[in-house]
Amino acid sequence: MKSTVTLFLLAFTGCFWCSFLSAQVLKGKIVDAQTQEPIGYASVQLSPNYGVISNQEGDFSLLQKDFTGESFVQISHIGYQETRMTINDLLRQPVIALEPSSLLLKEVVLGPTLTASQILQKYVENSSKNHAVSGVRVRYFSRSKETYVPKRFEVDLKKISFANKKELQEKLEAFEKKFNNKEITGFTETMTDVYLTPKGMVTNHLKALKLIDGDGLNMDNFQDKFFEHTFKQLESPYTYRINSGIIPLEKKASMKEISSDANAADTLKNSNGFYALGYGFIGHRDFISKQDRYEYTLQGTQIINGMECYHLTFRPDRNKAKYVGELFINTDDFGLVYYKYELAPEKSDFKLNLKWMLGVKFNSFDNKMEVLMKKSPTGTYYPQLIKTYNASYVYVDRSLSFTENHPKRSERKKMKLNFLIEMTTGVSDEIIAVEMEPQEGEVKPFQPGYIFYDVKRQYDPKYWSGFTILEATEAVRGFKGE
Repeated sequence: MKSTVTLFLLAFTGCFWCSFLSAQVLKGKIVDAQTQEPIGYASVQLSPNYGVISNQEGDFSLLQKDFTGESFVQISHIGYQETRMTINDLLRQPVIALEPSSLLLKEVVLGPTLTASQILQKYVENSSKNHAVSGVRVRYFSRSKETYVPKRFEVDLKKISFANKKELQEKLEAFEKKFNNKEITGFTETMTDVYLTPKGMVTNHLKALKLIDGDGLNMDNFQDKFFEHTFKQLESPYTYRINSGIIPLEKKASMKEISSDANAADTLKNSNGFYALGYGFIGHRDFISKQDRYEYTLQGTQIINGMECYHLTFRPDRNKAKYVGELFINTDDFGLVYYKYELAPEKSDFKLNLKWMLGVKFNSFDNKMEVLMKKSPTGTYYPQLIKTYNASYVYVDRSLSFTENHPKRSERKKMKLNFLIEMTTGVSDEIIAVEMEPQEGEVKPFQPGYIFYDVKRQYDPKYWSGFTILEATEAVRGFKGE
């Protein structure tokens, strides 16, 4: 009996430690060997199909899974020498110093070879073969940061037929003070499985987190809060006729419909598409589709993700061109391995100025994107890292009027107000491929077709336990709603 208990305990202990080791989280920091500065967005791979990217502060974490202590970790970054170390070595020395690569920094233009335009044309010709990913499942982790600064937010109640105008105006002014000149910041994080099949693309969101600022004020629920303070008293079994200035917006709209639209941001919907996958997203950019507007220069070659690549730079050569950037195209199969671009000086991605006519002005004045590709088992390319940043200026000065479609004209609720909002917005996205595996057969849309965000006021490091993610930055870890 005693020996049986001992064997049971040994077996239980062994299982416990095996489970512990398999769930162990490997953590580290990547720095420049010469300057000791953090190296952000370095690739950390335990296998060709499983790994992570360091955050902008050089920190990373990933689940060890069933890899042993003697398994190798491969660490690489553009412009640095690739290094390999065992998991045991990483546990002993979690700070990894990468040496700048003089070979990679010294770009040597190849001898008689293709011109920049010819290389770009070969990329386009081969894009349907190289960038049409199929038969795989890729797990992506994404983190978005949204920042809004309302410089002016004013609501002037002109008329109301069913409530005390002075009291409601005072409530509106108190609401305005919460927004004016206050920077509103929020983060969202999601884990998504993307299935790429011959019949198309299917996404399955596994988990989603939303961090909101202060009193729950962010632009996702701004409309909901504004409705609560302003239009709550308009609730009615009847619909409304709504006008904005001289423009009729909707002849039969109910307050319930408007309220439900405001709450739509609480869910994350599955769809048949995913951000920046495949050739289509980059292919429609004018520096690819309208090459006559740009000047391209072949700078030489570099090694990117273990592949020798032509290094092309581009800049506007016509007034309509907007971007400057770089393209790294594989010298072997002409696949696009890495690219980045941003708006050229004095350029705007989209601009609209109807301020004096309709009270509307919009300017998308900053747009950056950076994408690093990996190869799937079938030899096609898929994004390993996607970074974007977009900033805009928004100005709206409009009037709104609501008239209830009550059968008795004398009992109709009426409200008229003017509102002015002027703000700058900034949205950054970081998306990383965590793991990839072959996927056979048809994948049907997942049910339900959406998930609800877990809304928090403070970041919980345990929230993503059991997942490999982009390590939280200091700003995310320290996020705390007031």
